[in-house]
Amino acid sequence: MLSVSLSIFLYFEFKNDFFNSENVYEYNVVKFGADGSDSKEDASSIQKAIDQANKDGGGNVYIPTGTYNIESTIEVKSNVTLNLSKGAILLPRRNVNVIHLRLDGSIQGGTINTYFVENYDSTAVYLEGKDRFLSGNHLTTISNIQIVGKRKGNGNAIHFYTKKNQDCISWVHVSNLNIYGFDKAIYFKTTPVEQGNLNWINGNTFDQIHISDSNYGIYLDGHDSVPYEISGNSFNNIQIQLSERTKFGIYVKGTRNFFQGTIWDNKFNNAVKFESDSYKNQLISNVSKRGLIDLGKQNSIITAE
Repeated sequence: MLSVSLSIFLYFEFKNDFFNSENVYEYNVVKFGADGSDSKEDASSIQKAIDQANKDGGGNVYIPTGTYNIESTIEVKSNVTLNLSKGAILLPRRNVNVIHLRLDGSIQGGTINTYFVENYDSTAVYLEGKDRFLSGNHLTTISNIQIVGKRKGNGNAIHFYTKKNQDCISWVHVSNLNIYGFDKAIYFKTTPVEQGNLNWINGNTFDQIHISDSNYGIYLDGHDSVPYEISGNSFNNIQIQLSERTKFGIYVKGTRNFFQGTIWDNKFNNAVKFESDSYKNQLISNVSKRGLIDLGKQNSIITAE
C-alpha cells in the first residue's frame, strides 16, 4: 500500500513539475492577435508572442497553419524557438528582412515566401556577428524550412554577416532546408577591418540542404586567413540544381571549408569556383573537372573524374 501511495505521489509531483517547466511553455501567436488569414499585418503580433516568451525566460512560440503577412522584421530573441506548423507561411509584403535570428534563438518549420515582393533584395533569415556567436556558448538552429524567392530574383535566403571588430558567427546548426530562387541561397560575408581587429564566420554546420535556380547556391565572401576569415564551415549532403541563370553552384573565398554533395546539370555553367583568396578547402562532388575553377592554394578536390 505504501509503494502505491508513493507512486501516486511521485506521479503528481512529476506532472506538476512538467507542466510548470519553462521547457513546455507554448505561446500561440493567435492569442497575441495574429490570424493567418492573409488579410492583416501579422508581424507585430508574432513579435509580441516572442517578446513575452523571452521575458518569461524562454519558450516555444507556435505559428499554426495559415498565411501571415509580414511588413517588418521579426526578431527571434534569446531562448525562444519560433515553431511554424507545416502549413504556416510567412509572406512578406514589403522589401524587409523577414527573420533576424539572435543568439540562442531558433526557427523551425513552415515556409518563408518572398516571391510576391517586387525587386526583393533583402534576406529571409539573417544573423549578425555583433551578437558574438562564439563556439560553445549557444545553441542557435535553423531547420525544416522551405524558403521561396523569384526564379530571377535578388536577395538571399540565408545570410551570415560580420562587420566590426570581434563580430563572429560560429557553431550555428542548420539542417533540412529547401531553397528556391534568390541571388544567393546561402551567403556568408566578412568585412575587412583595421589592423589589429578581427571578425570571422567559422565552424558552422549545414546538413541536408537543397538549392535550386539561384544565381549562387553557396557564396562564401571572406578571406583565407585572419583578420576576416571564413573558415571550417561544413556543408554536408548538399543538393544544388543549376540552371541557365546560375553563375556558380559554390563560390569560395575562405579556408578549410568542407563541401560534400551533388551538383546537377553543370552543363549550363561552371559549377564551382575557388577564388585566389581560398586555401585548403575540401570538395567531394560528382562535378567533372570542366565544371571547376580553382585559383586557390592547396584546395582538395575529389570529383567524378
